[in-house]
Amino acid sequence: APSRHRSAALVRAGYYGAYLDACVMGCVVVNVLLMATQYHGQPAAVDTAHQWANVGFGLVYCVEAVLKITAYGFVNYIRDGWNRFDFLLVLLGILSLSATVVGGLGAGRGIAAGFSPSIFRMLRIFRVMRVLKLVRSLRQLRMLIQTLWLSLPALANIAVILVLLVFIYAVLGM
Repeated sequence: APSRHRSAALVRAGYYGAYLDACVMGCVVVNVLLMATQYHGQPAAVDTAHQWANVGFGLVYCVEAVLKITAYGFVNYIRDGWNRFDFLLVLLGILSLSATVVGGLGAGRGIAAGFSPSIFRMLRIFRVMRVLKLVRSLRQLRMLIQTLWLSLPALANIAVILVLLVFIYAVLGM
């Protein structure tokens, strides 16, 4: 219980909670920028450095999830939609990183069960979704995305009308 009280104080406290969120958001930005610098045929040393950086960022996200689960309790942690999203990304990150490590850190060797690590490396795309964590902290961006989300049904109606129009012109053109 004492560790729960300490982590609850760290996460729930206004300044430290904001500091923790700012640190994690900084890690998200740096992680996405680092992923953007990867390219095919990069030197092995750069590839290894990227992989170790990804392991480090994965550990940061795991520590954040553990701190929040310890502070709020698992049930209260999972009630928040953003925390469920974070937890899913942490689990997928652990699966992706463990497949990479078992596969030999970029060596391209198959896992003992016969799976190719490249299948699991496709899970890396979910790490890009961490950028969506920024939506939680940026109010204007959140409002913009909510507006876009609310306008999608109207765009579907417009798309149906356009398809109908193209169909009519196709029939008339026959």
